[in-house]
Amino acid sequence: MRNQELGKLSVDAGDVVCFSMDSVMRLAEKLGVSEDTLIQRYDGVECGFAADGNYGVDSLTAVDVDGRTYSVVLIGGDPEKFKRFLSEGDSTFHEFYTGHARYSEVGKGEQFNRNLFDAIAAEYRTKLIS
Repeated sequence: MRNQELGKLSVDAGDVVCFSMDSVMRLAEKLGVSEDTLIQRYDGVECGFAADGNYGVDSLTAVDVDGRTYSVVLIGGDPEKFKRFLSEGDSTFHEFYTGHARYSEVGKGEQFNRNLFDAIAAEYRTKLIS
């Protein structure tokens, strides 16, 4: 599985709470400390999402290779449409797209070829799901 560990949470009571960075900034301001200080002092783990927006937070039950189950949290996805994780050898769409033999033909701006872009995206989906 292709993954990146963002950090570890130590939990005594068995529960975890997520806050947006905007909320952390407001809390830090009320406490008179920087956001970084607040995050470090209370062992926060930054998720590193690249875009503003609304992210769903869902509790799921994962099954490991030994058949054991455990709780996991999915942030920013739709569990109803969830298919699988990327494997170690799988490329992200960006890696697949920019490394594609026809990437330079897609173009940009006025020269952007939507049909070719869509064909490359469909090829990527087929590669991942088949």
